[in-house]
Amino acid sequence: MENKITFTDKDEYQVINIFGMFGSKSLFSIKKSIEIARAKGFTNITLNLTDTTFIDNSALTYMSDLQKELEKINGMLYIVAAVEKTNSLFRKYLPETIPVYSSIHELDKKINRFVQVENNNNYSIIKIFNDFDLKKIPSVRDAVIEITSIGHKNIVFDFSPTISISSCGLGLLINMYKILQNEKGNLYVVGGNEDVIKTLKMAKLLKIIKHFNSFADFEQDIIQ
Repeated sequence: MENKITFTDKDEYQVINIFGMFGSKSLFSIKKSIEIARAKGFTNITLNLTDTTFIDNSALTYMSDLQKELEKINGMLYIVAAVEKTNSLFRKYLPETIPVYSSIHELDKKINRFVQVENNNNYSIIKIFNDFDLKKIPSVRDAVIEITSIGHKNIVFDFSPTISISSCGLGLLINMYKILQNEKGNLYVVGGNEDVIKTLKMAKLLKIIKHFNSFADFEQDIIQ
């Protein structure tokens, strides 16, 4: 297979498709590709390795370093690798913080359109579907940026369609609460199944963040 690199622009991330060998000889071109993606404004990068025939140690080291760089700018590295053997290699040598998917379609299902934003007069709603975990963090951060850009300082997390919350999700909630408090705003939580509420209670978040069973209860409290 010919060694080459192509690009695919997505709404939330840039895909870099790597064909052939991914090693020391191809790193220069790949680094240049990521510089181009960054120049376009992308902070979330996906390395599509479904057509990659060989990956050496220098490539594995580079992916770990790239993830650290992207985290500094609130970005994320995703890897797509269709071969199960390759996925096992990644899980052995790469940090768990780098998610690996079997296809671009699976990646899209996980991180795209599974975080919805609704802006009202005095507050904004972030609705999170399925699991609120590491893979959702970039989308939630983008949602928060969208909300604060219009001047809203009151944010409601709608957990009615949420299945579970990971430690990463809890960490983001704590950070958002502190930021909004400093801006004289507030963070609220609506809904949530038994597991979600249990997680929030164990983290003692419900002692500082006001929780409502429904939006009817929330709106009634806001009006009062």
